[in-house]
Amino acid sequence: MIKKILFPANVNGNHWVAVEVDLNERVIKVYDSKPDAYNVDQILKWATCLRKMVSSLLVHVMLDTYTDPSSFTVERPKEGVPCQENQSDCGVFTLKFLEYLWARKEFDFD
Repeated sequence: MIKKILFPANVNGNHWVAVEVDLNERVIKVYDSKPDAYNVDQILKWATCLRKMVSSLLVHVMLDTYTDPSSFTVERPKEGVPCQENQSDCGVFTLKFLEYLWARKEFDFD
């Protein structure tokens, strides 16, 4: 049975983040290497669309128990999440986040 889904996502056409969907906990975690790039309102607007998209995708893979978008909460972990030091590394950080999440390892990009 599928427990988690990992994928990259683009925010506003100019920033990449890693997304982890925990189906058991009904939590969508957004890992962002530049957390101060967007204010809370922008992220909430984007997250609302993300919740709807995730629910729609789950219906198409016959996971009908997850059809209500409001059943998922959205979290944006900051503690222990490495941050980029420039304006252009978000894609690389996103891929590294996904690699570490897939391997179930703590983030350590040193």
